[in-house]
Amino acid sequence: MFKLFLFFILSIQLFGNIRVATAGNVAFAMNDLVKEFYKETKIKVIPVIGSSGKLTAQIKFNAPFDIFLSANMKYPNYLYKIGKGVKKPKVYANGRLILFSKNGINTIEELFQQKSI
Repeated sequence: MFKLFLFFILSIQLFGNIRVATAGNVAFAMNDLVKEFYKETKIKVIPVIGSSGKLTAQIKFNAPFDIFLSANMKYPNYLYKIGKGVKKPKVYANGRLILFSKNGINTIEELFQQKSI
């Protein structure tokens, strides 16, 4: 484990950046995360934003990503199962879908019952 950590740190120092494959649902936060990470570490992060499925396919065929942030655990679990992950994936956040309406719609059912013009 220590050797792997040492290799990762040396790689960062040699190449000077980290490539992060991230699902589109995290895109809105990536700029702030990248800026804060750089301020604290002076390490450049290069985010690559796409769908979890397409990023998984790229990683499966050896795309050069250091970290993968997925919107669905099935993708990192699959990559781990086929030997593309160093450690078993972990959940880093939980999300929740919400409905916001200016039209007085209170439920998903009401949304789908409304007729479009």
